[in-house]
Amino acid sequence: MAIINITDYKMDLIKELTSSSEIIEILDSQADGYIKDEPTSLIYRNLWPYLKVPDIQTSADCHLLIAVDIASVNRLNPTYAKYLITIWCLCHQNRMWVDKRIGTRTDLLAQEVLKLLDGRQNFGFSELRLESNRELILNKNYQYRELKFTCNDLRRSVSPQGKRTGR
Repeated sequence: MAIINITDYKMDLIKELTSSSEIIEILDSQADGYIKDEPTSLIYRNLWPYLKVPDIQTSADCHLLIAVDIASVNRLNPTYAKYLITIWCLCHQNRMWVDKRIGTRTDLLAQEVLKLLDGRQNFGFSELRLESNRELILNKNYQYRELKFTCNDLRRSVSPQGKRTGR
């Protein structure tokens, strides 16, 4: 049985997100300084490869959270799968305002993520397609915008020797 390699998808998405100076600036503009030279330092600080609920006692930050699921596997040819990529643009209510910009931080982050990812063709053999864009409330302190994308791809797997097969 093949092992689906979700981690590769998440790391590819994180690499894309940290390559955008706009996303990094909006995400980090009120933190310990704009991390222009080292955007990867936001990983596991403000950019998470899972849907993390922030510690509301110690943090009033903004976060990008990523989940990758296999929504379905083609019954006629199980080599192919439909991937569902969920990105939360999550922000503490005290950080919603962005200096010199019109819009909330969650909306601005989502807009930049959409510009970067919607229609991309390097995350599968079909283009990455936006399925939904919803504004939601996590709790009394945090609000988020949830983006859901789909794409079709080979089921990436790992051989018994640990080498990637597929994509």
